Amino acid sequence: MSALSVRLASNEFMTEQQTMTDTTNENEVGIPMGRITWGVLVTAFVVFCMICLASTIGLYGFIFRSTVPMSATLQISRGTALVTNADVTERGYRAETTLPTRPVVINNSAQTQSVLVFGSADPERGPLALLTLQDNSEIRLLSAEHPRFSWSVLRSEIILDSFDGELDIFVFDRGNELSDIRIIDVAGNRVDILDTGRYVISSVNNRMYVDTREGNAIIFATDERSAVSVTSGQQYRVGGDLNNPSRVTTYRENLIDKGLFAFIQPSVVDDAQYLPYPWGCEVRQDNLPSSTYTMDYWEGRRAVRYTRGNGAESHGETNCSQSFGPDGVSLQGYTFLEIETTVLINYQSLSKCGQEGSECPLMLRLRFETEDGGTFEWIQGLYYADDPNRDYPNQCSGCLQANLQMNQKVWYTYRSDNLIATLSAAGYPPLTSIKDIKFYASGHDYDVFVSELGLYRGWVDVVPQVSQAE
Repeated sequence: MSALSVRLASNEFMTEQQTMTDTTNENEVGIPMGRITWGVLVTAFVVFCMICLASTIGLYGFIFRSTVPMSATLQISRGTALVTNADVTERGYRAETTLPTRPVVINNSAQTQSVLVFGSADPERGPLALLTLQDNSEIRLLSAEHPRFSWSVLRSEIILDSFDGELDIFVFDRGNELSDIRIIDVAGNRVDILDTGRYVISSVNNRMYVDTREGNAIIFATDERSAVSVTSGQQYRVGGDLNNPSRVTTYRENLIDKGLFAFIQPSVVDDAQYLPYPWGCEVRQDNLPSSTYTMDYWEGRRAVRYTRGNGAESHGETNCSQSFGPDGVSLQGYTFLEIETTVLINYQSLSKCGQEGSECPLMLRLRFETEDGGTFEWIQGLYYADDPNRDYPNQCSGCLQANLQMNQKVWYTYRSDNLIATLSAAGYPPLTSIKDIKFYASGHDYDVFVSELGLYRGWVDVVPQVSQAE
């Protein structure tokens, strides 16, 4: 046999052996190699598609649905507020502080009032909302978020829970940024603030009360399966033995016309804004300089502004008043009367309220008629400055209670006791009517803002107030 024949035979034998080996391997695995290859390709393609889908969803969520923390500042109107962070660190604050961590609990004692200021995503717009936590009240700021980008499908939202006490809410939201402010009390009752406006929320004995003075809110049933809209001038309550929201039918009437100065249409003269009718305003002074009474803004909140400056060294007064007619407004048969105002004092030159305790940067006056045919005045003063080197009185002659000290450059909501009960306990004859109301600045130099004034008459305190003047 030739060498060529031997080589060919050897090659044929090796080829046959390789074929038998491949066949044996396929038989051992049981799956053709081609099918395995396609399986790997399909699996890789599915994984690739899933990665692309997840990346797309993640990118969409980041661009259109992601959020960033909203700026929140705690201002102290009066007293000392206790702040507890998530690490259970508790601190007392007597001046402004930021609240960068969430959740955070704010607790006010019997003589403390504080203001939560929530900032807009655009600082030039000013704050979105001011939430005034009254004394003997507690709340937890759970979250406050802005959308990360202006083109987001989300809007800003504020959520507070564990609420007990009383909360006064003022919503600006000029840029329509805010979706809602959600408030949940200690009993789980819930209200959502939906619109620019002014609200009072109370939680007492596991019941939540909503007083919408301007705006629109929603109060939920205890199981949150239904809800009721609470519009301007309405009060509702829920909780306790009330599973569904119930309208408060014992009406508490505000006797003052156009008292929410931030929401009224002002009178405009020579490009300056003033209080409209039925308000009447005037200035008086012993010597120059004179003073002014215009409508102006403090951090976006419109108010009546009383100013007198230039180093005045004589007595001056700036006042606005509203008359209730020749016969006044009747108090006969009523058992409840309360005066309320929100004020910010930017500056005063006198210590306390002057040498006689009668020159406060803000003074409230009511003129009553009594059952015996007499008349008398009830006066309350508010101030911030107290020079320890000047021993000035803390109460004016003939005033029933002491003037009240608050902090400078912070909004403070003053709410009186029930004046009918207070004056009766002080020995005054029964009240028959109110002749007029006046709020005024008195002293030398002063700069004060008043954003609202209310005088509430009724038979009971419709929305139970947990805070009282001290």
